[in-house]
Amino acid sequence: MYVIFNGYGDEIARSEDMPDLAFDLSGLDELDKPRDERDPWPTISAVDPYGNAVSVTTNRDGEGLFERLPDGGGYQQLAGTLQYHMPRSESSAQYALRRRYLDMFVRDESMVEAMRQADADAEMERRTEELWPL
Repeated sequence: MYVIFNGYGDEIARSEDMPDLAFDLSGLDELDKPRDERDPWPTISAVDPYGNAVSVTTNRDGEGLFERLPDGGGYQQLAGTLQYHMPRSESSAQYALRRRYLDMFVRDESMVEAMRQADADAEMERRTEELWPL
């Protein structure tokens, strides 16, 4: 069983199967164009049925990992040009987005229950220390 979270860490769904992602891989086409005709920030993205979105943005050479700044005024580098290269095939791009999606929004049910138990144990310990300080 998979537990799906939103970007704020709130549980939004549980599912036996991984949610299907809708992919936008148009950024891969940019990397096939001559360098001077490319978009300076090619992006590929995916969104799940709940509205959770992931993306990968790189520079016009397909090197480095960037994210758009919240104010929309530019980009911030997350990984260097030697550390990250944009996948060139559709299947490897989908794999990269799926991995990013899993890291950001999906947890195994047993992991979620273990985290909840650890939180409950920590709360019980905190309350015990309040009642009977050492």
